[in-house]
Amino acid sequence: MAKFYRKNYRSQSFLLPPNMLDWLDEDDIVHFIIETVAKFDLSAFERNPEKDTRGRPGLDPRTMVALLLYGYCQGERSSRRIETLCVRDVAYRVVSAQLFPDHTSIARFRKNHEKALGDLFSKVLTMCADAGLVKLGRVALDGTKIKANAALDRNRTLETLREKVATWLSEAEKTDREEDKRPEEDGNRLPPGLARKEERQARIKKCLDDLEAKAKEIEREKEEKKQARVEREATEGPLRGRKPKDTPVDSESLKANTTDPESRIMISRREGHVQAYNAQIVVTEEQIIVGTGITQEANDMHQMVPMLEATKDTLKKAGIDGEPREVLADTGYWNATSLALDRPGEQDLFIAPFRKARGRKRKDGSDPKQKAPTPFEEKMNTEISKAVLKRRGAIVEAVFGQIKTVRGATRFMRRGMRACASEWSLLCATHNLLKLFRARIKAKQAGAPCLTPASCPV
Repeated sequence: MAKFYRKNYRSQSFLLPPNMLDWLDEDDIVHFIIETVAKFDLSAFERNPEKDTRGRPGLDPRTMVALLLYGYCQGERSSRRIETLCVRDVAYRVVSAQLFPDHTSIARFRKNHEKALGDLFSKVLTMCADAGLVKLGRVALDGTKIKANAALDRNRTLETLREKVATWLSEAEKTDREEDKRPEEDGNRLPPGLARKEERQARIKKCLDDLEAKAKEIEREKEEKKQARVEREATEGPLRGRKPKDTPVDSESLKANTTDPESRIMISRREGHVQAYNAQIVVTEEQIIVGTGITQEANDMHQMVPMLEATKDTLKKAGIDGEPREVLADTGYWNATSLALDRPGEQDLFIAPFRKARGRKRKDGSDPKQKAPTPFEEKMNTEISKAVLKRRGAIVEAVFGQIKTVRGATRFMRRGMRACASEWSLLCATHNLLKLFRARIKAKQAGAPCLTPASCPV
């Protein structure tokens, strides 16, 4: 070996600091998360003690919560990946106290405590408020498509599902006849893989039930429109325009996903059609998330009211007084219900005006389909409103970039609305936690005191 290279001594023995907390720099986020979790009331996690996969007592909920928070902050959400890192990565070994949880225990903890994990969002928000990071003067609202844990090609039409269930019934009847001919001891044996098969059949049955209900709802709406037209014609005479078509529901247009029946086909700007949920957030100008939610609706049109209500509830849980005074949103939220929330001086709405389709212009250059602008449209056409609305993208789009691009949270790990809502709340909670941690570091570098008791060194 050349003399100018430094030699390695991999077999050399050495001693680590006796306290594993000293393995990491004092400003490492692991210390911040451990100290923060120590301040939380985690009684909701302690009501149902768990055992691990080997029958031993389960891990302390504070250890598991700290491990999940750290993993989500680092962009690691896979239970198998976290299990590996708890062995190979120093920071994960410290946060898990070298207890080496297996992936099954991690996944089971996340599943069994999905509500309590979702409630961590308000606890973290309280800390942000105590640190002076929550300012409700101006907030921005928006949604983004997060892929479901399901493939797009697992969607099936109503007719396909009906045929599938009919086949099951036929096979079940045949199996019953065969089992009646077997000895009693053989008939009591469960075939291998039955539980997994029954779970899959239950999902498909739910898909069928949901599509049947949707078909009935469409038929009901068509009948209501038809009846309303008949009643109007009885009083006003023949109406202009096409009459509602009396055609049956197109079963080929109704589809459901057999892997995650509650997810929906949505359109993403970059990827086209995806199997996804529509994840919503309300964000302050300092990029602190104060409201979260997910919906099955592909567009944002009807999300303004529920999201502002969810924000009020979250602020109340976090012990934060006040409401947003300015709400910024894009064109997708433009509708009469949303515009009715505009209360100048109390809660000002700034929504990008809906672009109306223009028809042919008259010879004098005027547009016969262009109506006079509403008071809200006049408000949004002012230079002040346009300047305010320009801030929307910088406030909320940047947050989506930090969650989806930087931390890689483009797909949910679990399935179903409740599970995905819990996961989205946890993602948003860790976003706020990272903001609080960085504010703490910035304050420390500037020589300022600790932002909150939870962020001060023990």
